[in-house]
Amino acid sequence: MVVNLQRIADDDLILLIRQQKKDGAVALYDTYAKAIFLAIIRIIPQPEIAENILEQTLLTVWQSVDTYSAKNEKLLGWMMQIARKLAREQV
Repeated sequence: MVVNLQRIADDDLILLIRQQKKDGAVALYDTYAKAIFLAIIRIIPQPEIAENILEQTLLTVWQSVDTYSAKNEKLLGWMMQIARKLAREQV
């Protein structure tokens, strides 16, 4: 499968992550890291800690992608819930 990392549909991204493809990790970061980081930094305005929480968030997404259901929520919303929960645990 050829992956366009500039614009990848959430369904394709989820498939890559479920298959544990390196392109999935790269696309996940490239597509969503900035938005997730900005949400985290609002809760914890310390960039180093926020970056650590971003990494934890992306790792959690990678490891628990099978619990995600596109029928119930959008991918970004699901990831934001994870990020906010992890950030609040640090406050």
